[in-house]
Amino acid sequence: MIKKLFLIISLKRYGVLITSKPKEKGHFSIQELINNPNKLHEILVCHQKEGMNNPNLTIIGTMFGKRYSVLAMSVIDTMILSGKLFDASPENIYLKITESGAFYFYIHPKNIFPLQSLTLDEKQQLIQNFNNNHLKTLFKEVAKISNSKEQHLLSLVSHNLHQRSLFLQRRFPKKKGNIEQILNLFIKDNNSEQNNPLNFTFNKIENAEGSVQYIRKYCCLEYLQHNRNLDKCCSTCPHLYK
Repeated sequence: MIKKLFLIISLKRYGVLITSKPKEKGHFSIQELINNPNKLHEILVCHQKEGMNNPNLTIIGTMFGKRYSVLAMSVIDTMILSGKLFDASPENIYLKITESGAFYFYIHPKNIFPLQSLTLDEKQQLIQNFNNNHLKTLFKEVAKISNSKEQHLLSLVSHNLHQRSLFLQRRFPKKKGNIEQILNLFIKDNNSEQNNPLNFTFNKIENAEGSVQYIRKYCCLEYLQHNRNLDKCCSTCPHLYK
């Protein structure tokens, strides 16, 4: 019951909604966005206008990757907390962007499967499809439009999955082994012909309070919106550990 409530709160915070009418609620599918660079450019420019000091598109593109990582976090949370896996193919996820720039993701319940009904190979295929055909393909277009780096965007997602795994292990210590196994499905190569775009390693540190966290490999550039004030960096920013 606690895990179910925890998942409901998490999905709400991530802006991920399960609905029988994703197409009606979302503005477009991610596949439509991938196929329409002009629309993607329009979205990035819209975020540019909303930012402080009119940041350039490179900053906006990089921050897009960090913000988009909530979808990946919702997928891993759902696996860990409810034993279900999203088929998060780009054609199955619909996106709505509010006037304030908030992201809302919609998925049909028919595209959510109990883990017990899937073989290991089927799980790997669904996750590989999400990593390569959804995240990598979308971020390739974002990087091209914004002159940001695809690897940086992918690294930001991988880092947030690592961090989320640590958090859930602390919250549900009895599931530590299962959480690590699920994380590895997302971040390790699974002997397929395609390399895993989320296969990154991060330095782990322990802070003064005794809490362990991973340090990002690349900065999300958000501090550049605040006149390069390092006080605006997140606690896992590599700039703070040079």
